[in-house]
Amino acid sequence: MLRDSSTNRAPFKRFVREAIEPVLGINRETIGGRIWEYYTPVGKRVIDTIIEFGNRNFAMRYHHDIRIAGERQVFASLESVPGCLGVFAGQWFGLLEPDFPAAAASLALLCRRFLKALPSLLPE
Repeated sequence: MLRDSSTNRAPFKRFVREAIEPVLGINRETIGGRIWEYYTPVGKRVIDTIIEFGNRNFAMRYHHDIRIAGERQVFASLESVPGCLGVFAGQWFGLLEPDFPAAAASLALLCRRFLKALPSLLPE
């Protein structure tokens, strides 16, 4: 089992926030300090992007939930964009400070591309 207590969360969260807010905005709810949930309207849908900062097993992971605007029931839940393709890339492990900018940038890039592609993938 991978141990991830080495990731210094406070500076890492700063890098993630700076990278992700231009993509997902500041529409964020913090749950217990370790989970950030962003709400992004896309047409008639709302995309919930959940970013969880790790414990002893991982540094960060994320997934998307798709809801119909105005409803709480989840229409679809996607572990991660790469996860939909069978690639294990929705979690980051063992990050050290030199890795923080690249990990944050890769998360922002995945979310940006997903949000851009989503309208053409969903039925009206």
